[in-house]
Amino acid sequence: MVSKITSFVYFKSSLFIMLLLLSRQESLMAQSVIGGKATANPSTICTNHTSVITLTGNSGGNSVRWQQTDANGIFQDISEPGLSFTTPNLTFTTSYRAIVSNGGGKKDTSTIAIVTVSPTSVGGTATATTSTICAGGSTTINLSGNLGTIQWQSNASGSYVDIPGATSATYTTPFLTTTTSYQAIVTSGACSSAISTIATVTVSPTAVGGTATATPSAICSGGTSTITLASNTGSIQWQTNASGSFVDIPGETASSYATPTLTTSTSYKAIVTSGTCSS
Repeated sequence: MVSKITSFVYFKSSLFIMLLLLSRQESLMAQSVIGGKATANPSTICTNHTSVITLTGNSGGNSVRWQQTDANGIFQDISEPGLSFTTPNLTFTTSYRAIVSNGGGKKDTSTIAIVTVSPTSVGGTATATTSTICAGGSTTINLSGNLGTIQWQSNASGSYVDIPGATSATYTTPFLTTTTSYQAIVTSGACSSAISTIATVTVSPTAVGGTATATPSAICSGGTSTITLASNTGSIQWQTNASGSFVDIPGETASSYATPTLTTSTSYKAIVTSGTCSS
């Protein structure tokens, strides 16, 4: 008789536990699950840096399973417990999401947090199309081999400062009167900026021909004279019209020139050149 009572009590206890479990299961199945919102802080990083992924606004679940995209953009499970974690060093743009479940078969997926990975900034090479110009002229500066957005700078004021609006790979200088250097500040996303090489534009002063005088200006046949150039700016090349038209006198580049013995009236002039500037 005792044995029957014990068996009956055990049966009733087991049945009660089963009913509780079924009730809990039904409760879990009836309970809604909200996946919440996944966020990345920061959302843009430089290559080989990390971000913190956080889940908020989720409810109704007792389990969180994180996923991230691989190099092919396919979501894969990762072993990150909890509602927040720090990513490893990332080398490509990666997305994260959380699968929230309640153990009763119900689950929901969070929003997606995207960590954009910027490649390292590369300053590149700045070159001037014409590196030597005359005063009052201009030239074009080109940037190549760079990686990132561009901000041109010049040292026209004595130190390098940004040139407002100069953000393309090609920059046309204003009219220059003094030698000026240019460089580009290049920034790739969240990465530190890099500086290009420097392109220097050498400005030559405007050539000034000056005044040529002969001492003496009148000579006897078979005599000589000395031609002197004054108030010029630039290098000198003397010319004579002894052959009928003006031609260079080889090797005569000083500010004074001693004529050979002359038998006919002869004229002389100097061609004066300052850098790329001609008189």
